[in-house]
Amino acid sequence: AAFSPDGRHVVSASGDRTAKLWALPEPDSADVILPLDGPARDVAFSPDGQRLASGSIDATVRMWDATSGRKLWDFSGHKSGSSNLEISAIAFSPDGKTIVTSDETGTVQILDAESGNVKSKLEFGVPIWDVNVSPNGKTITAARDDGLVTLISLQTGKESFSLRTFGRLLVSSFSQNGEWIAAGSSAGNVTLWNLSNGKIVPSSTHKGEVLAISFSPDSRFLVT
Repeated sequence: AAFSPDGRHVVSASGDRTAKLWALPEPDSADVILPLDGPARDVAFSPDGQRLASGSIDATVRMWDATSGRKLWDFSGHKSGSSNLEISAIAFSPDGKTIVTSDETGTVQILDAESGNVKSKLEFGVPIWDVNVSPNGKTITAARDDGLVTLISLQTGKESFSLRTFGRLLVSSFSQNGEWIAAGSSAGNVTLWNLSNGKIVPSSTHKGEVLAISFSPDSRFLVT
């Protein structure tokens, strides 16, 4: 699920082959229901709140008008032959001009948000479970099944470097000031890196998988 930038709506990804848009503060019933061809895996609002991106297990990324629910385009470039590859994550760039998508086989695609055309494509050979774009819009993080967080240039689509931790990485996040990257793994580890020097800062562990991770707006706190 994701909140709209103005906090007036929330969109949910559902297993019933829909994404639903709810009005706040009293979401008694969905205002807009977006039909999909498979259970939804991830959803994201554009920074201006005018569009919604959805990714589902039928290997399709769709862009929607957030007000009317009209489909603007769809992208099925995560298919492999006759096989559908589950979309694992979607993220908008801060300027709303680009979206980044990933799938269960390790493909990361950088798409033009207006048309759905591919700008860059990377193959890692291991599942990518989360992608994020830095607040300055320059860097993508890809949280990998082999315990690496790979940094990618949004402009060139080239790998920069990777940071290693323990366990399968399931989630990652940039701090709002752009100084930190945090990642959570299937082994329950939370790892925090200082981007100025690449050093790991001691962090916490959980008894189970780390399924969500987020910095506070002032970058002082991390919730996992």
